[in-house]
Amino acid sequence: MLPSVQRSGNEIEEEEHGAYSSTVHKLIIFINGGAIGLLQVITSQSSINEANRRAMILCFLVITLMYTILRVCEIKLRIRNKLHIRNFVGHVSHLFGALAALLLIFLISPIFTLIMVPF
Repeated sequence: MLPSVQRSGNEIEEEEHGAYSSTVHKLIIFINGGAIGLLQVITSQSSINEANRRAMILCFLVITLMYTILRVCEIKLRIRNKLHIRNFVGHVSHLFGALAALLLIFLISPIFTLIMVPF
């Protein structure tokens, strides 16, 4: 008979947060990829002028860079076992990833962005 392994509450919380965080990151990447694909198809039909479009794409790239840096920091903090700081960095990276997705969706359809914001 194998002995049962007792796990502390922190280990269980860390595993649950890891699963939650990876799911959110996969969703952000999936939405951004789909929005980039739609942006390539619907570039001429948008009501946004070219100067605003370029500025928004630049903002998207900057926010995506910040999201990527925070994601790497989150992974490094997982290795160092700093739970609370890692959770905070993870939540901030989720915020930047969602903001980048909303910017892309706004470039495709501004009305649809207003529908998506409350969710």
